[in-house]
Order: sequence, then C-alpha cells, then structure tokens
Amino acid sequence: MIRYGKVTDEGIEVLQAASRPTVYLDNWPLSLFSVDHTLGGRFTDLLDTSSGTLTISVVSLLEIVGRRDEKQVASTLRLLDSVDAVFIDIDPSRVIKREEELRHTDRFISHRSPCADLQLLAALADVHNPLKPFKISEIVLELQKEIKNRRCVVREDLETALFPPIEKARHDPTALSKAKERFKKKSKRIRLEFPCTPDLLNRCIDFIVINESMKMPDKEWRDVLHVIVPVAYCDFVLIDSRWVAF
Repeated sequence: MIRYGKVTDEGIEVLQAASRPTVYLDNWPLSLFSVDHTLGGRFTDLLDTSSGTLTISVVSLLEIVGRRDEKQVASTLRLLDSVDAVFIDIDPSRVIKREEELRHTDRFISHRSPCADLQLLAALADVHNPLKPFKISEIVLELQKEIKNRRCVVREDLETALFPPIEKARHDPTALSKAKERFKKKSKRIRLEFPCTPDLLNRCIDFIVINESMKMPDKEWRDVLHVIVPVAYCDFVLIDSRWVAF
C-alpha cells in the first residue's frame, strides 16, 4: 500500500507498506496476465484473497512503456491498478548499502525497508493528485510523456555499474582464480540468514565471471541481476524457466 505520511520541510512524505505474501513478476508473466484475462483474473483474485502485495520495479515500468501495443499497455495498467502494489529497488548495490545502514540502527523504529525504491516513490509523489488514490499507472503515463520529450524521471543502469568489474575480472588471472575458488568452496545449497542479498549478488557475479565462455549478451545477464533483490525479499518470484535452476 502506498500512502502519504507526515509533512516535512521538503513536503509530504510518501510511504509504502507491503503485506505478505509478496510477489514479483518478471516481464513475461506480467504480459501474460495482462492479455490472458482468465489467468490474470485468477492471479488478482489469489493476491486479493491472501491480502498479498505485488512488487513493481523500474525495469517492469520501462518494459511497459517500451511496448508498442497500446491495448496491451492499457491492459497491463488495469492489472497493476487492480492490486495492492509497492515499488521494489532491484539494484543490489543500493539495497545492500541500506541493509548495512540498518544494521547500525534500531530496527524496531525503522519504518523504511532497504528494498523500497525511493526514487520511484519520489517520482510518484511529483505526478500524483493528492485528492485521489495512488495508482501505479500514474508513473507509467508520466514515463511515456517524459520519454517522448527525450527526458526520463526514472532510470535504471544496473549493468553500467556491474558489467565493467565483471569484464575486468575475466581478464585478470588472479581475480578469475579467486572467483573460481570462492565458487568451488560454496555448496550448491547454502543456508543463508535474511537478508541474503550480498551472498546472492557475490555468488551470481562469481558465476558470470568464471563462465565467460557462455558468451551471453549483457541483456541476458542483466535479466539475472535484476531478480537478485526480489529473490532476497519476496515470497514468490515468477521468472523465465531457464533462470530457475540458476
């Protein structure tokens, strides 16, 4: 649930709270549920009866904006507006930084989750009419206008931060050897305490580094990196079947 909080010197604070179970949908199930009304209806009914929350990332929003089928975009927006939804930050580095900050505070008085996308919340506050309920579609429609004007209120360049170190490690014999050794030492199933974001990110990067022969394009690895935070925080994550075992 997204709502207004207290009034500060910078304006009205925007807060969000997610009731469990929390669900993250990759691009393909979001598209599927939008066009298949039977499946979409089953999904929204299940989420409603379980008092669950759909988590939305900036990647999902940008994917929606990039579609050329206006009817499909409209169907997706109706789906998003029909459920309880919150914004999730899918940049592992930012989330891990907030997790570290939270460890040094009193968790009982902290009301801000490390995985909340503060950028999207701020952008929504800028375009929202305070006399009406919050709607995810407001952000999407604003994004469409911004992109047409060659501007964008939100960005996601996760690969810009993560891919250069990966490429550098692949060409550094010492770094490559260390990555292989770290990966070898870890069992296939490791028990992790919540939050496990750093472990998931490090293991994922090591795997990508040591498997340079797979020759996968950056977009493929980006798809993997984008689900690290949802896997760490959400109860259910629907992704492409090829990534499940990974």
